[in-house]
Amino acid sequence: MMRRAIGSDRLTYTLEEIRHNDTMTLQWRVIPTALGKKVRAEGSYRVIPALNGCERLVKGEVTVAIPLVGGKIERAIGGELKAGYETAWVFARKWLQENP
Repeated sequence: MMRRAIGSDRLTYTLEEIRHNDTMTLQWRVIPTALGKKVRAEGSYRVIPALNGCERLVKGEVTVAIPLVGGKIERAIGGELKAGYETAWVFARKWLQENP
């Protein structure tokens, strides 16, 4: 079903991020290669102090207006975003440990 809706079995997109120094937040937006205005995925994150370092708080919303497969595409985008942030966390932690 997803292949029929987007013309491919892979969902490709560009992730745009804008840093706001005054509020110490980063605003993000997913720009899909296909589907145009039928997909909206955006939000923000900020880093706050935590007990043993810091914590990244991510807020966002993913909405896909395609009957029957919209929810599946929403979950795919959400999963990709989560995986990307987790990969970035592992990389940042390793880099910080190796570069005190």
